[in-house]
Amino acid sequence: MIIFVKQKLVILENTKTATTSLVDFLRENNLCANLRLGYDSASAKQKAIWEDPSFFYNGFDNHVELEKAFFGVKHTDCKEYNKNFRSYIGSFETFSLIREPLDWTISWWRMLQDDHQDWDEYKARNAPFENFIETFENNRQTFFLLPEEGDPPIDHIFQYEQLPLAINFLQDRLGFNINLEYKNVNNRTEKPIISNELIEKFKITFADEYNLWNSVRRNDKH
Repeated sequence: MIIFVKQKLVILENTKTATTSLVDFLRENNLCANLRLGYDSASAKQKAIWEDPSFFYNGFDNHVELEKAFFGVKHTDCKEYNKNFRSYIGSFETFSLIREPLDWTISWWRMLQDDHQDWDEYKARNAPFENFIETFENNRQTFFLLPEEGDPPIDHIFQYEQLPLAINFLQDRLGFNINLEYKNVNNRTEKPIISNELIEKFKITFADEYNLWNSVRRNDKH
């Protein structure tokens, strides 16, 4: 979650959609008001702050550099934002990205093949992609991006495949240019070979993902 207080905009960081690159850009260009550490390496005080949403409200009141980005809890989804943060942060607009569902799932599979990853819960290491889909089925972008019934939705969702349009939107809203160098890109694991039959099966299984992804596509000129 990246909060821009002056511009009243919150970015909800969906995984595998270049948000690490955006965080690094903000940090490297002195455009962030605080540093983000991994939760495991954070101090007890930092963890207490992250677990207390009111900190963000108090922090906004007391911070002198409100024109800079304020890093909140990484990968806070729409439901969690509505439940735990919206009442403290206020009537800010929300922004996120969604990636083509099959490409998003392949990106996860490739990352989890790396030897330096230790996420046995997905049993992805050396697993065929078809088997991985079954273990990963409950990890959907719709779970991240859609609210509970009756709660506010994310105001602005862009396709990751239309990232230049998303960057243009952010530049207009934030008032500065954004140049991203892609991080977390896996160049060590080859993409899986996927049959047409598996692709069709995937599109049926993840139809809700495709419905959302298709619904947010924009005219390339806007």
